[in-house]
Amino acid sequence: MSQYTEELMERLDFPQESRRVFRDVEKRLGEDTGWHTEFCRIEDIFLRCPAISIRPLLNRMDRLAEKMGIHPYTLHLLFYMECSRQLRERYREHGVDEALFWESMKDLRVKLDECLEVYGISGTRAGHWHSGFFVDRIALGRLQYEPRAFAAECYKKAGYQVSKGDMVINIHIPSGAPLTQESCQASYAMAHAFFRPLFEEGQPTAFVCDSWLLDPESDTFLPPCNIIRFKHNFDIIESRVDEAFHDKWRVFGKDWDKEISQLPRKTSIQKAYADHLAQGGAVRTGYGIFLFNGTSIIR
Repeated sequence: MSQYTEELMERLDFPQESRRVFRDVEKRLGEDTGWHTEFCRIEDIFLRCPAISIRPLLNRMDRLAEKMGIHPYTLHLLFYMECSRQLRERYREHGVDEALFWESMKDLRVKLDECLEVYGISGTRAGHWHSGFFVDRIALGRLQYEPRAFAAECYKKAGYQVSKGDMVINIHIPSGAPLTQESCQASYAMAHAFFRPLFEEGQPTAFVCDSWLLDPESDTFLPPCNIIRFKHNFDIIESRVDEAFHDKWRVFGKDWDKEISQLPRKTSIQKAYADHLAQGGAVRTGYGIFLFNGTSIIR
């Protein structure tokens, strides 16, 4: 295994068993010219144009994984591990602190942990997701960010206005650490400073989030918790029912697909969601926004 990949697994504190799995797969790739050539072709296509649709490349990776007799999720994560070497060089070329590179790469460990928890596989179930870090997504403290166009019609606050299509900074919330107000506030300040060049002088930074964590009705069934405190940072301007509750696995882990009566109730959040679903309650996603002036949210 390459020195870089070993460094990455060490820096991200991969579990020892997962390290063994990835070493074995990389060794097997090196022993078969055909497999290695195909893997390198896919890597080259992606790195030459990271904004390309990743799905066809992942499909090719799936076929390669089948030939090798390994799970595609494992090969997907190894692929991004290998590609991240060039991403580190891009950070250096653009003068971005290498510490921010490693902050962003923590997402590989987060997705590995999720895959181990839900499927028992050393890999990633979110192969489509990681490509964003090679385009415009970056981790700054507890949260991840990327510039996007405002999706709603209009938002007004304290004399400021954000209109459809205006630049906003989209927030993602990785798992793996508590979502405290303190860590979020520190992250907002970092993002405000990082993305300042995208906004006019004197204008606050507009942050948005589209997530199940912004369910406008969650106050009615969740106890006081970090989810509620995070949600209250935002003005929720749109919401929709998520009939399938696509993020159910985030609450219940590997048991997410059990019958409602069999869902785990080990935490107060699990119990609240299990009770809510048992009573026929719906789960909604919300699209929210807030303005940040560098030190605090504008209320």
